[in-house]
Amino acid sequence: MNQHAKPRNVAAGAAKSWAGETVPALSYPAPDRLHWSSLSIGELLTSLAGSSTIWKVVPPSNPPLLAKLYNDKMRQRLKSETAPAEQLLLLARYRSQLSKELPFAAWPLSLLFSGSATITEDNFTERLAGFTMVNLQTTSSLAQLVSVPRVRHRLKSPDTLHIARTLLGQIELLHAHPWRFVFGDLSASNVRVSNNFKQVFFIDTDSFQFTCPEAGHRSYTAAGTTPSFRSPGIRTQKQTTQLTEAHDTFVATILLFQLIMADVGVPNLHPFISSDSNPDDLIDRYAFPYEQPDRYPVSRYALDKYRALPVPIRKAFRQTFTTKNPVPLGQWRTLLGQHWRSLPRPSA
Repeated sequence: MNQHAKPRNVAAGAAKSWAGETVPALSYPAPDRLHWSSLSIGELLTSLAGSSTIWKVVPPSNPPLLAKLYNDKMRQRLKSETAPAEQLLLLARYRSQLSKELPFAAWPLSLLFSGSATITEDNFTERLAGFTMVNLQTTSSLAQLVSVPRVRHRLKSPDTLHIARTLLGQIELLHAHPWRFVFGDLSASNVRVSNNFKQVFFIDTDSFQFTCPEAGHRSYTAAGTTPSFRSPGIRTQKQTTQLTEAHDTFVATILLFQLIMADVGVPNLHPFISSDSNPDDLIDRYAFPYEQPDRYPVSRYALDKYRALPVPIRKAFRQTFTTKNPVPLGQWRTLLGQHWRSLPRPSA
């Protein structure tokens, strides 16, 4: 089968209103084998800003699944742009391989379709409605982990160190993969941590940037970024512009700052939030408030905790957040191992 060909002439029918509906699903047991089935959509769980809604898949399976279904705006985009559908198709087609090589990422499982017409190569993108993914039930988002007391209450400092080093190491593995993945939308909401704090998972993988060797080294850009979780200049660049690994490095350092400051007793702290300033404006200017508090005011308590961090840790934050030469992720992992025990402990 042609590596780039879409499946032809497969009968499928589905309704557009999702709850309680049965929809056609396409999976790839191997890159050159496709398998059609159907599944039922359960209750709506959440609406994602921008493009999608998340639904339960019923009846429960092992592992449990979720369906990410596109909204009207995204489906209109699919009709006029081929790249997003090709991007999703490649991730689903090579899911088995990617899951073995990068098992910490929640890759798309099956492609889902709408409409009553036969699905052909010509109407594939028009009928494409979304995909299934594993429901990571026994996890919390990193955003919750750095901010919500009921999620943090069992978290010990060694756990935080493990999470931080695992997160950085997995991003390095994405970058080193033959597909040259860039996470892109590396927000605290798109990283999940197991409830025993041993594993770190990446979601929103359908928006990853990559270059696929199996598709003639064609490149696909990241779908977007989250406000305040961006590297300098990203919010003003065109969506078709390729991100660099340095983008992930910068944003990963934002997450690292949040983890470290939560560990020393200042949860829910973003490094570029200051008074009335827009964090994206500060990011674009390399204006790190904790190194310029007179100009960009921050909480005195948070500033004192930051200034009590080991000097090499503060120096690394300063280099990443105020220059165009971010500290590499591997160097960060070494610094954490060397200086974690010297972090100021929160007051009892």
